[in-house]
Amino acid sequence: FTVNVVDDVPVTRAGSTSTVEDEAVNGGNNESDGLSATAGGSLNIAWGADDNNSGSANRSVAFTNANVSVTGEVGHSLTSLGQAVHTGILADGTLVGYTGNTAPTTVSGANIVFYASLSDSSNHGSYSFTLVKPLDHDNSPSNSENTLSLTFNYTATDSDGDTAS
Repeated sequence: FTVNVVDDVPVTRAGSTSTVEDEAVNGGNNESDGLSATAGGSLNIAWGADDNNSGSANRSVAFTNANVSVTGEVGHSLTSLGQAVHTGILADGTLVGYTGNTAPTTVSGANIVFYASLSDSSNHGSYSFTLVKPLDHDNSPSNSENTLSLTFNYTATDSDGDTAS
């Protein structure tokens, strides 16, 4: 006889969308609309049967790379106060956006524009985003709300090593 054992993999679904506001940083013109410079939410990961989150073989979530997709930017690149924003991943796994030629080693550097972190501690994984400096927006008539959208890439790894991005 034959027995087939199927190993499921984590499933990544569209995570929640959050909104931060430039006016909430550096004493900007905050409009008292309830928005702040920080946001977070669920990644909506379905871990499947391999959901262990303790011991040496446990699930994890990490940025796939430092690439950040942007829509609504000025020109063809992400900028803050007219300076190009570069991205990188710190040793602790935090993704940072920064200006200048020197990559920061912590989120408290003077050149930090934003930082984001991931966690697998909740049932479906979560993210946190903090805007430190304003980002430059496309102020064209077709972008009347001046919305800038940032999308991050991450990989979920279940407790037996299967991955989904």
